[in-house]
Amino acid sequence: MFDVLREHIQKRIDLTDEEFSRSTAFFTPRRIKRRRFLLQEGDICRALAFVNKGCLRSYTVDPDGKEHIVQFAIEDWWISDL
Repeated sequence: MFDVLREHIQKRIDLTDEEFSRSTAFFTPRRIKRRRFLLQEGDICRALAFVNKGCLRSYTVDPDGKEHIVQFAIEDWWISDL
């Protein structure tokens, strides 16, 4: 489950198996279905999300109801609502 994340981290730093195993305690795997939300309006963002598979987008809606995309996160990428 954490294979893609491990590859992502290994590109930047070397971790032993034990170090990586301990670090996985800080991650909670979630599966988000297509057209569903990671956060709802009014939710407070308390974490970063790592995209293992698929794509996420962050957007805002203006007073006229138009969506404005702030960022995309493709596989092997991070996303959050700062």
